[in-house]
Amino acid sequence: MMKLDDIAALAKVSKTTASRALADSPLVKEETKALIREIAKAHNYKPNTLASAFARKKSGIIGFCLLNKDHPSFGHPFFGPVLDGALEQARKDNYHIILAANKGSDYVFEEPFMQDCIEGVVLSSFAPAKAVQEFKKRGIPQVLINDVLNTENNTFIMDDNYGGAYQLMQHLMKDKGHFRIGFLTDRLSHTSYLLRYFAYIDAHRDAGLPVYSNDKLPLFDLEGGFSLSSDYYLKKYGYDDIPRIGSPMVVVGVKSAAGYEAVKQLIATGDLPSAIFAVSDSLAIGAIHALQDAGLRVPEDVAVVGYDDIISSTAVRPALTTVRVNRKEIGRTAIQELEKLIENPEQETKIIYIKNNLILRKSS
Repeated sequence: MMKLDDIAALAKVSKTTASRALADSPLVKEETKALIREIAKAHNYKPNTLASAFARKKSGIIGFCLLNKDHPSFGHPFFGPVLDGALEQARKDNYHIILAANKGSDYVFEEPFMQDCIEGVVLSSFAPAKAVQEFKKRGIPQVLINDVLNTENNTFIMDDNYGGAYQLMQHLMKDKGHFRIGFLTDRLSHTSYLLRYFAYIDAHRDAGLPVYSNDKLPLFDLEGGFSLSSDYYLKKYGYDDIPRIGSPMVVVGVKSAAGYEAVKQLIATGDLPSAIFAVSDSLAIGAIHALQDAGLRVPEDVAVVGYDDIISSTAVRPALTTVRVNRKEIGRTAIQELEKLIENPEQETKIIYIKNNLILRKSS
């Protein structure tokens, strides 16, 4: 098999010159490039595209960082489709993606991943602050998904959490006539859930209705032991801190078991709302099971809506009314915007909202 050394020997140039010529480097004369290309073609030599990229001081590699979840990223109901969209767009634009999983808020990725081989990086939800700072220090462009930080020259890709949640509330209030609506959520220090909470509050305010309150429920820790990564949305919606309005039920995590236990606790108070808005489909599915196990009918006794439109939202009975997050589009847009940052690292910070769709099923 013909190697680069052989091509260089036949052209009577150094290996470096041969490599640069095949990478179309401006450092090599055009006639030399033409000679080396002719020799390579005659001997059916295929250059290493990654090596060629390095010769142009471009690796063609994008880093994609995921939170280390309990199950594989490709199978995760949110991150899996986001990653699929990112991979499709990267492949289309001749980029390669390498993956890394972070292990917590103080985690910094292994040195090989942080080195200059990546041209830019996409960070998914719960991006470790230390890693963000380290990428910034090294001049590596960053795009963040479903989170906003107090940083400059970054791009943030967000599902339109507020708009989607507000649509759900309008459906419950205007279409179905519900005026006592409970709110079931993971920690509100997560930007996505905070925005859904604000939409829940604002829908009541806009309708001139009080938010459902149940003094038999405990005062849950709204932040769940974490702090907001940015005060941007607090300021945007006119708050200094996360407000406690009504009786939001805050659980740890978004697994269905957490939703089940929270609604079981709610049922025990004897003061049920007529509908429950859960910030994730998994929590909503747990809520449905808890209501049914208590002999209550969904939606006749209590309606339930979720958010995300994961696969299991159609498997539960009754099928779940929810908001479909365009996860693949989030992934595609993240790569497109990162490529723009790679070309112009000094562009201004911006937030891009990806539209979602209200999906009406039987649970409401």
